[in-house]
Amino acid sequence: MTKHFHKLLTVIILVLSTFIQAQQQYTDILKPQSVFTEAPDEIKARKSFMREWWFYEQRAFPEE
Repeated sequence: MTKHFHKLLTVIILVLSTFIQAQQQYTDILKPQSVFTEAPDEIKARKSFMREWWFYEQRAFPEE
């Protein structure tokens, strides 16, 4: 009984964690005159793009 329960619990946790990660979106807004606004939408959705954008924005516009 407990063996099946552990398997079921593991499957539920994996499915829920996958679903939660799939729902993440980046909602930061790019500045209109930024070099990053020219990138295609599929590139803008990547984590690496958002990391680079954030790094650039924090140093180019530290007061905002």
